Amino acid sequence: MNRKRCFLTVGAGLAFLIAFGCASFADNTATSSDIAFTFAPPSGLSFIEKQKTVQTTTGGGMPKMVYTMVNNKKVQITKTDTGYTLVSTPMEVEARFNNRPLPPDMLLTEKVVARQAVHTCSIDDTGRLLAIDGLDTFFKQLKDVVALKYPQGAKRLSDMEPVLKLGVETSIKDDWLDRVTAYTGKTAKIGELWKSQEKMPAYSGNLTVNMRTRFVERVSKGGHDCVLLRFHYATDPNAVKAEIKDAFNDVMTMMNLPSSIKLPKIVAAELSGDGERVIDPETMLVYSETQTLSFTMVMDIPGMGRKGYTTDSKEDYSYEYQQPSN
Repeated sequence: MNRKRCFLTVGAGLAFLIAFGCASFADNTATSSDIAFTFAPPSGLSFIEKQKTVQTTTGGGMPKMVYTMVNNKKVQITKTDTGYTLVSTPMEVEARFNNRPLPPDMLLTEKVVARQAVHTCSIDDTGRLLAIDGLDTFFKQLKDVVALKYPQGAKRLSDMEPVLKLGVETSIKDDWLDRVTAYTGKTAKIGELWKSQEKMPAYSGNLTVNMRTRFVERVSKGGHDCVLLRFHYATDPNAVKAEIKDAFNDVMTMMNLPSSIKLPKIVAAELSGDGERVIDPETMLVYSETQTLSFTMVMDIPGMGRKGYTTDSKEDYSYEYQQPSN
């Protein structure tokens, strides 16, 4: 799920602000009351995914900072001899900081962060993601943005490109795993609770996420018999603390700040979130989704003392489906 991009945005974004400011278990034998999950979207189906993100950061004696982004994309699904292809095409990105539009160069950065590049996913008949094409274009855009805004960071980015590219690819694969592969071929009952541990791509590695997913009730959406899922996740505070420390180090390097500037010391950091999703188990198409994330951090900042910061983020997803013509 997209909480993964959300953590990357919150962690790295907060680092920039501070720098500038100073296993599931289920019975696979289905019964009539079971929910059976199958990946079987109609060939030729297209849809528009509309994502709205609102992040609010408070604390540290700083004014409240509110970041909003609208990120829309079109997805085309086509059946092939071996499975499916999903082509994602960017449509619109609008980003504002404290209700002011971002400057063009910063908006371009947000388009890259939002994966605003055409890419194609190859999926097999069971719903497994096999390959992703288009990331080379994505990283060319990213390098152009960094070279334009932070020329001194361009070499650092080139050195890190193989690792970053793997991270983005892993993020896309894990998003697909969370929404599709974790469910397909399995069954569940209303009221059932699944517990699992998952990997969340983070700044310099993976965080282990403790997941709890409950199958709440059957609901009807657009004439389809869907299921409402609710989930909660939490991470190891020590692992989050280490990730933020790495993010600060790289931000300072990329901004080419003097070595005499002392880095803040991360005292504590915590990350947790909740969400819900309405999904059609017969096709694995999502009809709505909401995710909330809370990120808190305490730092000792040279010359400023101990400061605490909190970022609360909410992501809302809606979908407009266009049925294939006969």
